[in-house]
Amino acid sequence: MIEIKNVSPKAPLVWFILRLMLLIVLIIPLPFLLIGIGEAVGDNLSARIVFSIILVILIIPQAIYTFVFPSLQYKKYQILIEGNKVTVKRGVIFLKTEVATFARIQHISTYRGILDRFFQMTNVFLITAGSNVRLTRLSLEQGQEVLSFVEEILLKNKNIEEAKND
Repeated sequence: MIEIKNVSPKAPLVWFILRLMLLIVLIIPLPFLLIGIGEAVGDNLSARIVFSIILVILIIPQAIYTFVFPSLQYKKYQILIEGNKVTVKRGVIFLKTEVATFARIQHISTYRGILDRFFQMTNVFLITAGSNVRLTRLSLEQGQEVLSFVEEILLKNKNIEEAKND
């Protein structure tokens, strides 16, 4: 049995960087929008105020998502590999549980993006007939441990099936 209560300690930083890039992409056009709306509505102060409020309402949740959620997400992320299944629990507002039984796993793959390579992390995907279970932002050691454990169990199950068929 493997229980991973926390993924790589660098995961919140990667989540923060990814979300910050999205926030920047959302903020860059704001001055141009404000200038454009200002020219369109002229001296209509109430229209400018309403538009500014709408922009703030759109940006503040993204800012909270960028600055607060990575640490909460890190605390809530849990992986449990036991018996005949892999269970992943994640989420901050909406909690999600993904379960894959070893009997249904058809393929295992890993993925390391640019930030993953820079921060020495990996992502493991367990592909089943009905869904994919993602084990994201694992340290390289955790990823290798998970891969070895799952491959060992799958090989054992395959040998048992072959023995039954003989």
